[in-house]
Amino acid sequence: MEKKIEKQIGLNRNINLFSSNLNKNFQIDNDFIAELLNLKIQNKGISRESLRKTRNIVLETLYGINQYINVQQKDMIELEEIYKVTFDKLSTVNVSEVMIDHYQRLSTWLSRFYPNHFINQLREQETIGSVLNEEYSADFQIYILDLVVANLDEPIIDIGCGKTGNLPCKLKEMGKDAVGIDRIIEEEKDYLIEKNWFDFYFENEKWGTIISNMSFVNHLLYTYENDNLNLEKYLIKFKEILDALKPCGRFIYTPSIPFLENYLDGKKYRISRDLIINGISRTLIERTT
Repeated sequence: MEKKIEKQIGLNRNINLFSSNLNKNFQIDNDFIAELLNLKIQNKGISRESLRKTRNIVLETLYGINQYINVQQKDMIELEEIYKVTFDKLSTVNVSEVMIDHYQRLSTWLSRFYPNHFINQLREQETIGSVLNEEYSADFQIYILDLVVANLDEPIIDIGCGKTGNLPCKLKEMGKDAVGIDRIIEEEKDYLIEKNWFDFYFENEKWGTIISNMSFVNHLLYTYENDNLNLEKYLIKFKEILDALKPCGRFIYTPSIPFLENYLDGKKYRISRDLIINGISRTLIERTT
């Protein structure tokens, strides 16, 4: 079933959901529809796990178009519900009608993440491009972040660890108490948590080391430069992350954000920055008290 879901979503991967011609552009995989109808004939519902996998395939596709959209838990629940409603409405006589309604509801759901002027500019554009999002290997991240694993204070949390959690998995193999969070996790484990960073509470003075390689802080920087309406929530979460450090704990991340780092309390935090490449710097913030 998962392969059929991937195929159906893949058929429409580059369809612009804001296009005024949306109803004419989407494609339907007949094998996928037949599988769904067969489940209904057997009086079987679509499983919660299938809905979760469908949701994650859709989100990966959307992040491949715009990695900066911020989908939180409540949004994911609504996305799953869209697919459940489509399944419930589907029959042999109304496939096109149900799928038109489905993509219209997807368009409405997606519109909450974009300003109206942006959506209006896309109305006449039938397709949309994508960007390449690659997961960094654990060894590459250890190198870029200049991590001396033996010296990392525990527990360790990697914010935006990627769906396979390469770095926290490597740290666990090396005997470290490490966890990772990401908005999509391929296989959840007790140390790999599928959660948006805004839905995750960073408990006060809990973490010895917090890591964020081109994830949370990168999104904060993008928001600072492009979306001031949502900047405050990032600043509040950044403070929560700093408060989550134990005394002498360290927050290590890329890219650097001097516009914010320069205003931190110099008596409470020791800050160092190192240029990596092409204007991108690495920052280490150590809590001193």
